[in-house]
Amino acid sequence: MSRKAMALIRAIDISVSYVCISALVILTVLGVVMRYAVGAPLIWLEEVQMMLIVWLVMFAGSAAFREFGHVSIDAVFEMLPPVGKRALEYVIAIFVVGVLAMLVWAGSAFVLFQFGANRVTDVLRIPYGLVYMAVPVGSLLMMLSYLFSEIVPLIRADRRMA
Repeated sequence: MSRKAMALIRAIDISVSYVCISALVILTVLGVVMRYAVGAPLIWLEEVQMMLIVWLVMFAGSAAFREFGHVSIDAVFEMLPPVGKRALEYVIAIFVVGVLAMLVWAGSAFVLFQFGANRVTDVLRIPYGLVYMAVPVGSLLMMLSYLFSEIVPLIRADRRMA
């Protein structure tokens, strides 16, 4: 189950990240050409770039959890005995899942608020709820990536040691 779940999560977060970064590069180059070579700037470009950056950060964050790409400071961890290391791993896991769960909950509430307030972007009139939907969805993917890449192996290792 966890291999299939990880493959699905990977397909989602990597695909969305690639699309966002590719679109950002293409649109930014297009924007520079239009502004300086043609003399006709794209007035909607900044809105689209902002949306793409929000989605890119949240979905690439999920991939970073799975690939152990987030920054960690392990000086204290390395000084602990094996039992202390294991206990700290569980404390960290609870903290990380708690923060991500809070982001899913608060992000969902914020998205619902944006839709309820009928807030839209100035130029393209895209609902801000769609823009910020990346926060709860990306946080959920981060939580699942962390669960399958860190917590499940941690629990399995404890079962083997018992």
